[in-house]
Amino acid sequence: NIMIQTTSAMCLTCACLANLRAINEYVPWLVRIIVSHQEVICNLRIWQAY
Repeated sequence: NIMIQTTSAMCLTCACLANLRAINEYVPWLVRIIVSHQEVICNLRIWQAY
């Protein structure tokens, strides 16, 4: 099922973004804003998949 595969890929992406956020004292504020924005989009897409 392509929807399930896409959702799984997005979950992996979110996990990567969470790892970025965990080291956010080393990440410039602009990158943190981009990561937060991407997490919101990712969460919305996963929610819409269901």
